[in-house]
Amino acid sequence: MLDEISRLRLTRTLAGVLARMWRRTVYWRRQRLLCRRGARVTGNAFIAKGAQIGRADLVEIGEGAIVGRAHLYALARLVVGRHVIINDDVFICTASHDIDDPEYLLVVAPIRIGDYAWIATRSTILPGVTVGRGAIIGASAVVAKDVPDMAIVVGNPARVVGHRKTVHGDHVTRRLVSANPGDRFMEYQRAYGVDGSKGAEG
Repeated sequence: MLDEISRLRLTRTLAGVLARMWRRTVYWRRQRLLCRRGARVTGNAFIAKGAQIGRADLVEIGEGAIVGRAHLYALARLVVGRHVIINDDVFICTASHDIDDPEYLLVVAPIRIGDYAWIATRSTILPGVTVGRGAIIGASAVVAKDVPDMAIVVGNPARVVGHRKTVHGDHVTRRLVSANPGDRFMEYQRAYGVDGSKGAEG
């Protein structure tokens, strides 16, 4: 017979397996619903509950990308690359208005976020911007111009303050998606500091 410690370990293991199965079911359901609206979501991309997405038929999200509780205001093409991390409260906006037009007409322009980029919390990306591969957009930054590959930008307007030495491995996004919320928070703590913003502060 199993002793009490063994039973606790077994219970914990089974609970973990069931929790992972439930989370994957929820993730897949959210992806399917988004794809039914016309989005192109590749592989094991993760879209958080609470993420707001405009015209899904204009959105493409690459393999292993993580989209937190962000607002993807897609009225023009919006491409999120492979293994991109988009934190909560990010605003990505493909539309604005022509301030010189008496009718204040809507103008739109596509946004592209390169593979392995990290878009930190509360940052804003404006229409027509391309964020380069591996670039980091600092917390609360406002990005109105293209960001070079591997560049670190902060502030309003965003300015380059450095360059990243390497990109995060594919395993990082896989681990963040598969972990439970507590483990995921600890992972952010280890990678980016206690408040999740080390290396990307405005």
